[in-house]
Amino acid sequence: MPDFIEETFKEATWQVLDRATVQRKCLLDAGYVPIPTAGKRPVIDGWQEIQPTESAIDIWARDYTHARNTGILTRTTPAVDIDVFDDDVANELQDLLIELIGNNGRVMVRFGQAPKRVILFQTDQPFSKLSTPIFLSPDQRKHKVEILCDGQQVVTHGLHPDTGRLYTWHYGEPGNVVRDDLPRMSAALATEYIGTAAEHMKCRGWTVQRAANGQGHAAATALLSPGFDDIYGGDNREEKYARAALDGCAAELVRTTKGERNEKLNKSAFRLGTMIARGWVSRDEAFRSLLNAAHACGYVADDGEVAALKTLKSGLDAGEKIPHPDLEAAGAKKWHSAGDASERPVNPLTNFIFMGDGKPSPQRMLIEGVMPLEGLPFIGGQSSAGKTFIAVLLAACAATGKPFFGRAVKEQVGSVIIAAEGRPMLNARLAAALSHLEVAEKTPIAWVQQLPDFSSAKGLQTLAEELKAVSEHFQQHYGLRLGLVFVDTVSASFDIKEEADNAEAARVCKIMRRLGEVTGTVVVPIHHYGKNAGVGLRGASAWRANADFVLSVMADIDPQTGDASNRQLAIAKDRDGSQGPLTPFSLQFVELGVDDAGQPWGSMVAVAEVSTLRPACDWTPSLSVFRRALLNALAESGFEAQPFADGPRMRVAEIEQVKNEFFKACHVESETEAGRQEARRKQFTRKLTDAQQRGLVGLHVAGDRTLVWLADVRGSGPDPAGRTFAIH
Repeated sequence: MPDFIEETFKEATWQVLDRATVQRKCLLDAGYVPIPTAGKRPVIDGWQEIQPTESAIDIWARDYTHARNTGILTRTTPAVDIDVFDDDVANELQDLLIELIGNNGRVMVRFGQAPKRVILFQTDQPFSKLSTPIFLSPDQRKHKVEILCDGQQVVTHGLHPDTGRLYTWHYGEPGNVVRDDLPRMSAALATEYIGTAAEHMKCRGWTVQRAANGQGHAAATALLSPGFDDIYGGDNREEKYARAALDGCAAELVRTTKGERNEKLNKSAFRLGTMIARGWVSRDEAFRSLLNAAHACGYVADDGEVAALKTLKSGLDAGEKIPHPDLEAAGAKKWHSAGDASERPVNPLTNFIFMGDGKPSPQRMLIEGVMPLEGLPFIGGQSSAGKTFIAVLLAACAATGKPFFGRAVKEQVGSVIIAAEGRPMLNARLAAALSHLEVAEKTPIAWVQQLPDFSSAKGLQTLAEELKAVSEHFQQHYGLRLGLVFVDTVSASFDIKEEADNAEAARVCKIMRRLGEVTGTVVVPIHHYGKNAGVGLRGASAWRANADFVLSVMADIDPQTGDASNRQLAIAKDRDGSQGPLTPFSLQFVELGVDDAGQPWGSMVAVAEVSTLRPACDWTPSLSVFRRALLNALAESGFEAQPFADGPRMRVAEIEQVKNEFFKACHVESETEAGRQEARRKQFTRKLTDAQQRGLVGLHVAGDRTLVWLADVRGSGPDPAGRTFAIH
């Protein structure tokens, strides 16, 4: 075991067994059948028939102290074991599996000795283990794919006996994800995949390992696993492949729920139509089998036989126009050169997703409304506005599950902070945030001691490996993955020659996006606003263009004293959601102790303030477009100002900016462009007048400039004299 791994995970036996007990009970609660294992080996006699209870799991920690790993029975939780050492081929085999099963459940991938991997499924009808032959690649390494089911088990948690590293899960892990959410696997589907996987490895030029008697592995053919001929007969391999596909399609259709049956029937018919065109299966056999499945799933009863027959015929006809490629070429997706037509996929449509193939889904969020689960979200703001304090609070809330300014944490994750600025104060800032959240225990948050080398490929590779190790550490000690990586700040962390260079900005954004993809995290760059805060992220326009989300931290900062007030948090950009102000906030002191002189010391924490802005319910539906235009203008081009000498400072926008936003969202009817512009202008004037009369906005005309702002609950605006002004 590598030294740094051994040091990281060196624990007392009781600690390891306590954690294993918790994991095993979580698996049991989630519908799995857990067992204790020593490495990969089950330690209980008759483990294949075990039916554990919580009390039995408690006893395991006492009776089997050497069994520190945990596995699950695969009888009703089949496991596809891609036991392949070639990274590209392992990825391709996983892609083929996902393509075959479709979108019918939560796919989780376990790694122990990468690139080898395991993917879990569920079944109500257990089947025997299936396997490809053992293949030899040109470098003489051995590869195979197995599907474990009745009579087998697979390790889910613990240390891999060969690497000494923790097993890791991507896209969720069993225990957190219940068994009923897994994708379904049938014997027919499993057999079809084994055939496809074997054919794919054969197409790679790999050869079947021969036994001493000269026969292939287990006397099987190079195409299909043992037992396949017993199910589908001894016909040629194309016919066997088609029959397995037909059984799989019919079985999937039977399980399809209402609302998705028409799409599933059409896709299944199209797929089989491609095989009918090659003569691998008869149209009559495919037609009858799919129609019977349509009856069995309730499609015919709900939608009528006429509709089912129409969909079935349409799918078969379309499929027959695109004959299935030769099996030797199936799945050969890797291109050696873009210009070599012979290396391209046989079916030119495989690179496209067509409208209607899947259901639209909402943007996935780590923290509701403020931190997406994927993409490249920026935190931007003026110097001293509180950007790092917001990042620290985000990390603390994500790690503990505590709401962030009242917004729910959708997935608890750990965080790493790469701090090129303010690193010595991080410990105190995090301690203050956790104290404010009333969290006393250790949390999955870490920060770097030495700044990574972002300028070289070697430095980036080292950082990626370190982040993966941190994720393993978090999963071992907290049961949470690493989900957020804050880079504070971008300009101080990267060797950027010119912030205003669009090519340079795009390059840096690409590196951060790629780092997130490789490590399975969301990288959150923190970047300064320029001297004109209304412009947004400092430097090149490519910073904003490459950002998927911008969380804006704003404040009214006195350039002479540095005093900051009127702090605001807003969404300045969201590709898939609404933009505008979120909440005002302040920085409050949290005492952490007493220094040698007897004086209290501590740090600050960001705390949401109760907003004095008029609530959205005060705005009538007829003013919704105007309100959205005002919020966008305040977020995008607003600035701090003091409209009245005896009034407070606040965030305002010029009326022309609000008008421009309103015009973008306002639809009017007119035969000419001039007529449409005039109609929009009149609508805008009416809405602005209405909003002012209702006390929803404040307005001030100063020379050739008109300022507008959101009024608060204390009156029609911040003017202490109650003055009113004409609208121009």
